[in-house]
Amino acid sequence: MINPLAAQILPPVSKTSSPKAPEGSAHGARPARPGGEGLADSIMQDGGLGFLRSRLDEKMGALFEKAAEDNPELAAAGPASFYEASTDVTPEATADRIVGFALGLKGIYSRQNSDLSEEELMASFESEIRRGISDGFGDARGILGDLDLRSDQVQENVDATWDLVQQKLEEFFHPA
Repeated sequence: MINPLAAQILPPVSKTSSPKAPEGSAHGARPARPGGEGLADSIMQDGGLGFLRSRLDEKMGALFEKAAEDNPELAAAGPASFYEASTDVTPEATADRIVGFALGLKGIYSRQNSDLSEEELMASFESEIRRGISDGFGDARGILGDLDLRSDQVQENVDATWDLVQQKLEEFFHPA
């Protein structure tokens, strides 16, 4: 099953090949993006990271342009200032995003499980959310390890984020 959020960023995968990015391009061997074909090449070259980076660059560029329309100071500062200001990667901010997204699914979950009592619904929702978050953290740790990016600082940040997420979930599901 395709993650609906990923489907908004990544185009369908095609089995045809596309031309490679020109040598010496600004980001090294980043694949060209004529369509979905760039993903297949990127997966072969760098595990898909180049393609994902190009899609994220496009999305962030579009967000910057929209934000800069109403903010002349931001437009004058340039995209780099927007990226730095808009992406807080501290454990606290990351935990807030994770928990906010997860708890935001409650309405959908409630509609899909309308046959459950409120108590059963909350217990089931909590179980699903905690399992999903646990799986996500496990995947993230695995990816960081595979990419050899698990420095002591990264590990401390992941652990701190995990602890904060668990604390926020506990406060939501079992308030004192």
